[in-house]
Amino acid sequence: MVQNALDAAMAKLPLDFVSQPQVTSDSISLTVDLLGHPAGVAKKKVLRAARNVAIDPRDIELPQPQVTSDSISLTVDLLGHPAGVANKKVLRAARNVAIDSRDIELQIPATAVNNILTIVQQDNLVRFNSSKPTFNTTAIKTIFPTVYAQCPGCPFDIEIVSTVAPNVLMANDAITMSITQGVVGLNIVGAGGSVIPFVDLWVNGTLNVGDVSISAANALYFQLSIANFNLAIRQSSIGPFDISLISSIVAFALNDVAIPDFNNRFSGVPLPTMAADAEVAVSDSSVFVAFNVNL
Repeated sequence: MVQNALDAAMAKLPLDFVSQPQVTSDSISLTVDLLGHPAGVAKKKVLRAARNVAIDPRDIELPQPQVTSDSISLTVDLLGHPAGVANKKVLRAARNVAIDSRDIELQIPATAVNNILTIVQQDNLVRFNSSKPTFNTTAIKTIFPTVYAQCPGCPFDIEIVSTVAPNVLMANDAITMSITQGVVGLNIVGAGGSVIPFVDLWVNGTLNVGDVSISAANALYFQLSIANFNLAIRQSSIGPFDISLISSIVAFALNDVAIPDFNNRFSGVPLPTMAADAEVAVSDSSVFVAFNVNL
């Protein structure tokens, strides 16, 4: 029965086991490939532990874990991060008083999150579009009447793009995210979905990451809010103008449209289907995620 449960659980993992497990008196070492690479990145490594000359490179190479009476500890590096951060650790299982004991306990430090955000940003995935019918060109009618006349009452499309990876800071059991050289685009959506460019803005600022929890859908969940930001004009379809003319409009776009829209749409980062009794805590400049394995 136990073997059947293990076989069924392992079959659900997107892993290709390259060789037989290396079993010692106190550990099991596995070498696996991660399935599901997008086309063209078959050689891109995902997780790497210390280089082992006895085997060819694989997506995941797990060294012998450090086994204690109540935990198994693994330290791995994330490949693909920029030069200069090669020594930053990604995941470490460890006993932590911030959470109750579970089968698997992961400590995810800020450096790990920032390495992941760097790779995600390099893949051009840190972007978000939002709109709300009531946020439309009426907001700029008195400031830019000629722009309003092109499309009276037409909604704005808010496009947020990161040109530099966000940076997460964890301190005093709180998480903040700094944004540097982000771009906020305000484009007008006309009849039939036609887009009329209006303005692109540089934005620097800080986001608060709150309500960190495990959702009812068994996902790592959080919500964003804006702590502060400042703006500068990147490009404009109507030529140069004083940024103070639209500062309050952009503040409304971010605080009352884009961020609430993100929070409403974000359902969390799903945990493995076999994870049960999950718990999360922020402590010691790290996020700790713990769960039992339900086979």
